[in-house]
Amino acid sequence: MIENFIFTPISKTTEGVKLALQNGTALITNRELFSIDWNNFNEIVPGIFVDKDLINDFTPEYFNTSIVGKKAAAPHNALYIGLPCNNKIKVYEPDVEFYGKDNTLYRESNLVYHKIDFDTETTIGELYKNAWKYSYTKTWYSKLSEKKSLQQLLKPLLAKKIFRLYGYPSDRLADYGRIILFLLSKVSLTDDERDKLSVLLDNAPSIDDISDVIDRESGLQSFVNKVKEDPLTFLNNGFVD
Repeated sequence: MIENFIFTPISKTTEGVKLALQNGTALITNRELFSIDWNNFNEIVPGIFVDKDLINDFTPEYFNTSIVGKKAAAPHNALYIGLPCNNKIKVYEPDVEFYGKDNTLYRESNLVYHKIDFDTETTIGELYKNAWKYSYTKTWYSKLSEKKSLQQLLKPLLAKKIFRLYGYPSDRLADYGRIILFLLSKVSLTDDERDKLSVLLDNAPSIDDISDVIDRESGLQSFVNKVKEDPLTFLNNGFVD
């Protein structure tokens, strides 16, 4: 579920998302952010703020390291969305070989580093500022299109809004189960299939039983489509009206 994913820290708040879009700002932290307390961060280079707990690990020299003509790699957590902003990005000389089907470099005992297929960035700092534009593709990190990047950046805010409007994900999953069970009761089944599914079909809801679910789901889908059509409006006012 989206609420369990670890997004780039800058994407966790409306303020952060706007800074990422307007000024190319990045937050380097291990904290779970629900708001940005700037007292916890030091601006190491323009636009890059490092958590005071990590201040000794990230220096101006590191962020200004050139990646032009070189190779870059970052560790991957299966739940992390975008380039990780709580671990260091590594830079290698162009003759270093990435190996295996997933383009990995094993450099630390507990972290596996994967190739970053970057294009316009020229320093490590710029990669952090654009961390939300990247996606891990099971082989390496690659840059998303402008539209998909924006959608990825907005996902945490969208998830919060959906929670406020439509409740817990577990409740919605239960609703989806009722819809599926209703549809299953309407399909053509063989006698053997119906016999094996009888324990479920005996509890299938009627259309009236799920009318509230249908209303709620239609509202949710309409809202999500509205955000996809005009994500910047959602960012600016949350479609409050």
